[in-house]
Amino acid sequence: MMRAWLHPRLLGFIWALTLVPVLIALVPFGASVSDELLYQPQGAALLHSDTYLLDLGEALSQQSRVLTVSGVMAALVALLLGPAVSGAIVAGLRKERLIAGAARDYGRQMRLALLGLLPLVLAVALGAPALVWVNKYSESAVREAAVDQLWIVAALFAGLMLLCALAWVECARVATVRSEARIGAWHAFAIGTRMFFRRFFRVMPAFATPVLVALLLTLLIMYFRARTQHLWLGHVVPFVWAWARVARLNTLRAL
Repeated sequence: MMRAWLHPRLLGFIWALTLVPVLIALVPFGASVSDELLYQPQGAALLHSDTYLLDLGEALSQQSRVLTVSGVMAALVALLLGPAVSGAIVAGLRKERLIAGAARDYGRQMRLALLGLLPLVLAVALGAPALVWVNKYSESAVREAAVDQLWIVAALFAGLMLLCALAWVECARVATVRSEARIGAWHAFAIGTRMFFRRFFRVMPAFATPVLVALLLTLLIMYFRARTQHLWLGHVVPFVWAWARVARLNTLRAL
């Protein structure tokens, strides 16, 4: 898994593409909030001030339409750039040129992403009923502690279903890395589906480990960012998740 750290240019390329939708979302946000609210000398202390939070909420509510539009645009751009990121990762692991590989593989990765909706729909179909049942049960339940435990179990089950769906799609991308010839999206998805179900108990740990490591590192980074007020630490988080994307594909390829 740690071999993924040997792709600094790939991580930088992913970070650059990820930065585009983030800027689309954050630039209007920064412009809509006054400097008096964002750049206070004692910003950490002000977060516990009701007056500060009310002023911040009022400033954001006045620009809600702009923020909504920018958020939707950022999401659309992120979806459009997603296949380019996947194509760059495949090209990087195949030791090909990143930009050329991302451009050449864009259509196939887009089709793979669309095929990936099938596992996601299946995950929602399996995970959502558990949440709906707990919601109905909570209306007539007597013990609140029991309801809280059921919510945790249902949320973990829904999260596991989502994780399985994402791993299923990642197995299809593994097929595009392994294949010496250029195979189509349907062929790659069929190979990935076969790999996912035949090697399920090897695929899931290999896929989940980089995700959990990235999640723990993100929480740790944000904790130190809040404690030290070093805002630059927030820029490390996209690199962590870029590494996670490369690492999980790398580990799955080695199975």
